Amino acid sequence: MKTSETNRSGRISKHELLASLPDVNSTLSIAGLRGPVKIIRDAWGVPHIKAESEWDAFMGQGFATA
Repeated sequence: MKTSETNRSGRISKHELLASLPDVNSTLSIAGLRGPVKIIRDAWGVPHIKAESEWDAFMGQGFATA
């Protein structure tokens, strides 16, 4: 296993952990949406998608998963 230059102990640093978390504060415009989509993460980080159409809900789910 290759370790980073700043962390040779093999442990994940707090900085690395926080950098891997999803951004939950931004608003984005995504090509391909037909209407507004809202993605809200609960206390456990599980995304809940609200959309006006099935197509947009699936696009939101794919975005949240990626």
